[in-house]
Amino acid sequence: MSTPEPSITPRRPLRRGGAAQAHRTLRSRIANRLSALLRPRNVAAGMRRARWDGLAVLALCLGLLGAFGNADPFYVGRVDVEGNRLAAADKIVSVAGVRNYNIFFLQFSAIAARVRGVSGVRDAEAWLEFPNIVHIRIGEYVPVMAWNSGADTRWADENGNLYTLGPIPADLIVVRDTDGGTVGRLDPQLINAVKRISAALPAVKRMDYSRAHGGLSFNEDHGWRVLFGDAEQVNAKLTMLQTLCAYLAAQKIDPEYVDVRLPDRAYYKPR
Repeated sequence: MSTPEPSITPRRPLRRGGAAQAHRTLRSRIANRLSALLRPRNVAAGMRRARWDGLAVLALCLGLLGAFGNADPFYVGRVDVEGNRLAAADKIVSVAGVRNYNIFFLQFSAIAARVRGVSGVRDAEAWLEFPNIVHIRIGEYVPVMAWNSGADTRWADENGNLYTLGPIPADLIVVRDTDGGTVGRLDPQLINAVKRISAALPAVKRMDYSRAHGGLSFNEDHGWRVLFGDAEQVNAKLTMLQTLCAYLAAQKIDPEYVDVRLPDRAYYKPR
């Protein structure tokens, strides 16, 4: 028994004329639309609408930005000071001048410059911890001795610069200027001499200095007055002082003072 062949319905051929007409109609509509949009009056109207729309968006953005920037979280609420050993944190914060300041107007280079102007501050840097914490880190000069001139006591660094930053550390040796007057800077050689005397005689915590009377003087371990002199020949003077004091102690001599200003001609004055 033979299987009948499936019938195939022939497809209707495309009507080229109808498709062409549809394309022409679409092109005509697009051209008419573009023509209308490009008319000067319509172009101007479109530009005006776009401009006003843009201005409206800009105004909205500015308003949101203003409200955002004036919110409390964007005003400096805390200032943290780091690295200060002698300077009071309150003083650094006051000089920085940033408390309750809008964070968007902070100039950190200017803040650091103001803090570096504080006596005794060697360096400073400032930065923001978002949203409203300002950090200030300072580096201070290292005090090596205190200089007392009447009622004024300042501390000096190893270069002889004098500062008034903070209280005088209790462990500093104090040198009293018996001549009085105002001194802007000390001789670094004098600073070095004081440091070496302090290292050799740690019990000595106070010294006197007089330019008119030859330099440094102090009471050594036995309580004897020592005329040490200027900052020259420090090692020779210390060696002679130790030798002479050992002799006096062994001989049970209690001198009025010991003079090592000229170490090769050192002597003592009996009471």
